[in-house]
Amino acid sequence: MRLQIILIGLSVIFLNGCALFSYDEPDELYLIEYSNFSKKDITLVLRNVTAEISESYTIKPGNIGGSNNGLPLGSNPTKGYLDDLDRSNVKIELYTEDEQLVKEWIGPPDNFGDSINSPFNYDSWKFESLTPDAKNVVGKVTFTITDEDLD
Repeated sequence: MRLQIILIGLSVIFLNGCALFSYDEPDELYLIEYSNFSKKDITLVLRNVTAEISESYTIKPGNIGGSNNGLPLGSNPTKGYLDDLDRSNVKIELYTEDEQLVKEWIGPPDNFGDSINSPFNYDSWKFESLTPDAKNVVGKVTFTITDEDLD
């Protein structure tokens, strides 16, 4: 009887392709960064206008803020991220260190060329490949804020 139980157990393991020892690689993940190249401390607020939910990043000059948990954004991470923001009805507000609202960016995202710096402009983001780490973070996309954005 004991031998039958052992044989049934082994057959279940082997018929399932040894799923006991299988490992699924995580999706390719990307970091989202907002870089402050201005001379002032800034705060970015990503606000969902329909649910009144927001997240914010306070960023000192020369520093970066944003998502340090990778996001699965597909083969075009900039498009994936901006399309997710647009679907979620997110607007992005830029505040200076004196808590004054300087700019408000809203979607929809599009290609506006190099002359318009906006988080909803695909052309304003820079993509950089990274060597995959243990979490399978393979790249990052960065939006840079400069003094011109504060005028």
